[in-house]
Amino acid sequence: MDEVTLTLHEERAARIVVGSGALSRLPGLVAGLDPLNVLVLADPGVPGELVNDVINGLVDRGLRVSASTVGGGEDVKTIRSVENIWRLMAASGLTRRSLVVAVGGGSLLDASGFAASTYMRGVRLAYVPTTTLAQADAAVGGKNAVDIDGWKNLVGTFYHPDIVVIDPTILASLPHRIFVDGFSEVVKHAALRGAGRVSWLLTIAGAVRARDEGVLDEVIRFSVMTKVDVIRRDYKEKGIRALLNFGHTVGHAIEVVSGYRVSHGAAVAAGLVAEASLATKVLGMPEDEVSLLATALTELGLPTSVSYPPERLVSAMKLDKKFLNGKPRIPLPRRLGEFEIVELDWEVIVDWLTELAR
Repeated sequence: MDEVTLTLHEERAARIVVGSGALSRLPGLVAGLDPLNVLVLADPGVPGELVNDVINGLVDRGLRVSASTVGGGEDVKTIRSVENIWRLMAASGLTRRSLVVAVGGGSLLDASGFAASTYMRGVRLAYVPTTTLAQADAAVGGKNAVDIDGWKNLVGTFYHPDIVVIDPTILASLPHRIFVDGFSEVVKHAALRGAGRVSWLLTIAGAVRARDEGVLDEVIRFSVMTKVDVIRRDYKEKGIRALLNFGHTVGHAIEVVSGYRVSHGAAVAAGLVAEASLATKVLGMPEDEVSLLATALTELGLPTSVSYPPERLVSAMKLDKKFLNGKPRIPLPRRLGEFEIVELDWEVIVDWLTELAR
């Protein structure tokens, strides 16, 4: 089991515990913050016994605990849902000395983090991510956001939880689609590390699909520690953190155009391959490395393409908050492990997407 401290600024440090059995550490970590009271917010998709284990562990430490189930999936990432969470916080008597514990997938963590960062200008926060996507990526980094009128992550904050407990054994009971969905982010992190790491994922893909506990533990730790390394160097996304958006320019556009019928993981998987193919044209990325990336995704059970009309994807991209001067700025690999931010003309994007759609 690994424990790392992510120092965000002088006054605040986040403790991240990752590894099989990490959930047992949660009550002690929470008690160490000495909260006035605790509100547990649970995703409806989380098994009741897991939520009860969290609540009972906190109660056994003598903490005052209230709990509520809130929505899950992209539907929870709305201002209306956040208003409901604020009301739950008020009704539970939360103050700045209180703590919110969010138990669920990435969307619930996003909404809970946004609510916690704004209620009384910030209450303490802990995450227990319960999906592959949340464990491998969403729970670490401090980005919290909601969607507005279908536009992805348009309003948000930087506010990292005080505690993140990532226990890969939780993933054993996930439905297949939700289980594989998060591995697009693992592949993205491997791509940032280089072709050797993508090849490593390819060699263990069978064991991952079989949910081998030791292999899952290793993969989730790798993904978390890769992201922690980036966040330590660039918390507010002024430089290197933007590389974590590889695959997400196209991926987010696919989500929006599909009306979120395409999951985040599937959309990002398609986005990774699409953006790598763009890199072959503008940066000379080797074709065999694009194939390696696509093969790893396929072996992990993810799609490598999702087809939508180019004009609709471009329309969705144009509201991307990461663009400057009206032009798309996309992190692209010159080769796996060697990335740069590229600013392109829209004509290049349209021509590329049109070619992909043929």
